[in-house]
Amino acid sequence: MVLGSAVYAGSWRKEAADFLTANMTTLAERPAWFFSSGPTGEGDPATLMKGWRFPEALQPVADRVKPRDVAFFYDVIDTKKLNLAERLLVKGIQAPVGDFRDWAAIQAWATGIAEALKA
Repeated sequence: MVLGSAVYAGSWRKEAADFLTANMTTLAERPAWFFSSGPTGEGDPATLMKGWRFPEALQPVADRVKPRDVAFFYDVIDTKKLNLAERLLVKGIQAPVGDFRDWAAIQAWATGIAEALKA
């Protein structure tokens, strides 16, 4: 099972967090991989997020599930899709705007999962 979410203020979206919590027993019985997407800009995503890799509030659940890997990917900010409050937040924190997704890194991670499942 691959499960992930966009990150807002250090948290996964409610739907993803609720799914993980509600299904932790089932997920603990299967191979699982988690990912988060959130930062924009240049450089290492974990460095940009000051070492943040996974929501602290969900760490006890992740510890129980024991995912095989936890990945962290760049995301995209399209101001045309943001509401006024979101645009003000992006401007206030001076978040880089644009598409910073690293498709090669995402593909490599997905390929690694496929190879693990074949074994």
